[in-house]
Amino acid sequence: MLSPLRRLGGPLLTQARRAVSTSAPLAAARKGTRERKKAKIVKKEEVKTEWVPENVRRAELLNQQPYPDRRVNRYRLPEPVDDVYVRNWFRWPEYRMEQAVEMHRETHHPTVYNRPHELLFATIELDMQMDKRTRFADPVRQVVTLPHAFEFAAPREVAVFCQSAAARQLAEQIGVTVYGGSELIKQFQSGAMMADDFDYFVAHPEMMSELVAIRGLLRRRFPSLRDGSLTVDLAAAVDRFRSGLEYASERDERQPDFAQVVAPVGKLSMPTDQLIANLTALLTDLQAARPRGHTRPFVTRVSSWCQPAPEKFDIDFAALLEPARAQAQADVDPPPTEAHAERV
Repeated sequence: MLSPLRRLGGPLLTQARRAVSTSAPLAAARKGTRERKKAKIVKKEEVKTEWVPENVRRAELLNQQPYPDRRVNRYRLPEPVDDVYVRNWFRWPEYRMEQAVEMHRETHHPTVYNRPHELLFATIELDMQMDKRTRFADPVRQVVTLPHAFEFAAPREVAVFCQSAAARQLAEQIGVTVYGGSELIKQFQSGAMMADDFDYFVAHPEMMSELVAIRGLLRRRFPSLRDGSLTVDLAAAVDRFRSGLEYASERDERQPDFAQVVAPVGKLSMPTDQLIANLTALLTDLQAARPRGHTRPFVTRVSSWCQPAPEKFDIDFAALLEPARAQAQADVDPPPTEAHAERV
């Protein structure tokens, strides 16, 4: 049976087909789509690369290489079996401080370097890793009074804030050039005195309420009990900050758990026992600066060296640090009282 369109004939069928044709709208849609895609196309600008020298490229490649561990683990190397050996292949020996001093004196004898009064330096490596793996200790910056003084740097400028007549007289007797109370604070506020002209500031506790007005000017050098710059013993504080040994730990940028302190401990012409006492005082002060929450050994390596000789000698510092460690342990675990002993 024929469909109704077939029965109507050819002309009517052709008109019906033309009425349902969608080729024109689809072509228009495709054309609009192509135009939108062309509008989205952004011409890429050609960027000319600058010429980089060969040494700069080599340095960049070296920086991309794995960074070596600066902490030396001497115990992983075998002990040397002879007097002459490749130092990087065998365990480095540890010398007592008196042995290292004598060896430095041999290299600086008048028949060798002829510098018998050269400064003796100590390089102290620190472990900055806290108990938590993502935390590291803050840099250490201290000023310590060595038991045996020696000339190694110019005296530092110290200003003293004190109000009473007795404290002013004491400051004048110990050789302080700038001291005073409220009038000195006003000079700093007005700009007549500049804080950058002084290295340290020492204050008597009676001046604490008035010093708050210039806290922003003094910044990190503001007197405090923590570093001993706020004290009633002005003479000892001024002597320590003016002529004491100032040292700071330098942290490695790529290895944040490693830091080292480089400081002089005396001159080769000084008696050996004085050099040992100075090094012991430096190590004791460093051990006391260990932050809370740091239960690992803080000082990991001590070596001595003396310019211009290239030799460095590792020091057996365990015996020097033993009194400081015993004191630190006593502070953590105080001795039991009589009542506690009776209960036990």
